[in-house]
Amino acid sequence: MGDPHLADEVTPAVFIILSQKAGRIGDATVLSGWLFKTTRFVALAQTRAAVRRHRYEQESVMQSEAHPTPPDPLWKQISPLLDEALTQLGEKDRQAVLWRYFEDKSLAEVAGTAGTSEDAARMRISRALNKMHRYFERRGISSTTAMLAGVIPTHSLQAAPVELVKTLTLVAAAKGAAASTHVVLKLTKTRTGHLATTDWIEMGRKDVPMGRVVYDYPSLHLEWNPRDIWNLRVNAAATQMILDHSIHFIQPDPVPLTHTPTPDAVPDPLDEGDFAPRTGANLQGYWKGAIGAGADAVPVNLKISGQADGTFRAEGDDPMHGVYGQPLNVSCHPPTVKMTRASGAGLFQGEINQAGTEISGSWVQGGQSMPARVRRADYQAEHAQDAEQDYTFTSGNDLQEHWRGSWIVSIGKLKVPIRMALNIAKLPKGADSATIANVDQFGQDGPVPASSFPYSPPHLHLEWGWAGGAFEGRLENGKLAGAWFEGGGGFPLVFERTGPR
Repeated sequence: MGDPHLADEVTPAVFIILSQKAGRIGDATVLSGWLFKTTRFVALAQTRAAVRRHRYEQESVMQSEAHPTPPDPLWKQISPLLDEALTQLGEKDRQAVLWRYFEDKSLAEVAGTAGTSEDAARMRISRALNKMHRYFERRGISSTTAMLAGVIPTHSLQAAPVELVKTLTLVAAAKGAAASTHVVLKLTKTRTGHLATTDWIEMGRKDVPMGRVVYDYPSLHLEWNPRDIWNLRVNAAATQMILDHSIHFIQPDPVPLTHTPTPDAVPDPLDEGDFAPRTGANLQGYWKGAIGAGADAVPVNLKISGQADGTFRAEGDDPMHGVYGQPLNVSCHPPTVKMTRASGAGLFQGEINQAGTEISGSWVQGGQSMPARVRRADYQAEHAQDAEQDYTFTSGNDLQEHWRGSWIVSIGKLKVPIRMALNIAKLPKGADSATIANVDQFGQDGPVPASSFPYSPPHLHLEWGWAGGAFEGRLENGKLAGAWFEGGGGFPLVFERTGPR
């Protein structure tokens, strides 16, 4: 996290999640791998919340006071990228590295835990370090696998200070806060006030941070983002809250939130192994297709995982709307297949062909029916270039980087900044890729890929053809200055770099 105060809040949040899920974590789950994924998710969420709140200033990387480690130039370079480098590894390779260098296991212990030979464990770890070495090398960091094997355990095994322990003060759940959506509000007491996050069960979103929390009994004021503000009243026993006023997002007022020790849980996202094709399971797999026809067709991706009890877990992606990982309910009575969003908004009904390679039918929503079709696809091939995206830049004329900007809209008398995230990467063969996301548009805040990307320095023209939006600007003085055009109108928009050079 680079800040002891931020780590101070991430650590207990991870163990709170662990305590809530402990009864549902299967024997086959590797705890250190689960903790790695959960910690990374919470850390990313907390970082975004910290930026919104402006509650803390950036400080140097936390050092252990009891056992200080001398500064290491290589560690200083790789530490900001280490988590991302680990996520680029396959599950088994990453787990071997975690066991060896983050849990300080011997090669024999790694082999025993993985159920393989010591030579096989050594080869797996060596292969993983080689992949990490290449990852760092592409980002201009000079190292060797031997150097990585030495520097990572030296710095990763520092103990967290005991004062990180915090207390969960309230878990509240509400039904009906948004159409057919269960919402879980979690409040944690900190040394400086309170931290709030929300889980949206049917939307598959968990630990969404609330940017600002002000508690003055009986009033609780929560600011999710500048457009979405909740005002609640707490009863005398602190067993219930009433959402008696909100802006923009939640419409039905008042909404009761009732304290519960057993809140509904958002299912963990499906891993690639969960929906990998399996013999005898015609529906399981990764599917790509579209809803609608012609120029109005909406691309969609489906991940379907068959369960041991004959049921299914499924997620849907709508990339052109920035929607990813939305839970779906699936039933199959061959050849008939039915799918609905977990929120109940929308129904697909169709048939799977005899070869198990295509599902075709209709999508019904809002009283309208549209043709829909998906075909089986290769998930690994579709995402092969994801790990090769390079966001580093070497000169002011390079576009690749993470950019942030905002524009102002009026909601009544309120002037609200709408934050935009523009990410531009260089691909291995010299091509560029670009995505944009509306940070404050909950549920539709994922990256939307650009359909056109002409760049003639310093002029840049980006188009999102399906959405009818475009950015026209020029790169100068380290900024992308221009305007966003959509629906016949436009407004000024300036992007600035956010990542380290």
